[in-house]
Amino acid sequence: MKTILISEQPWAQWLSESLGALENQGVKKLALVGIDEASREIVTGYYGCNMADKATIAANIQADALFDSILANADLIVQRAQEMDEEEDEEIE
Repeated sequence: MKTILISEQPWAQWLSESLGALENQGVKKLALVGIDEASREIVTGYYGCNMADKATIAANIQADALFDSILANADLIVQRAQEMDEEEDEEIE
C-alpha cells in the first residue's frame, strides 16, 4: 500500500474538519467515496456499514445531487412556475 502524507493533499483540511464533526456526532459507521479524476472510476470504501446503511447513504447522495440541480436551475423553475400560474389564471377567466 502506498503511503501518502495527508497534510499535503488539497483536501486535508476538509477531511480533518469532517472527521472531527463525525467524531462529535459519535458516528460509528463510515463511507468513503472518491472519483479518479483521470479514469472517472468511482472508488468506495465502507466501515461498519450493512446493506441498509449503504442504501441510505446512496439515497442521501442522490438527494444532495437533486438539491444541487434544483439550485442550479432555480431561476428557470421559478419562471416556469410563474408561467403556469398565469396560464391557470387565463383558463379560469
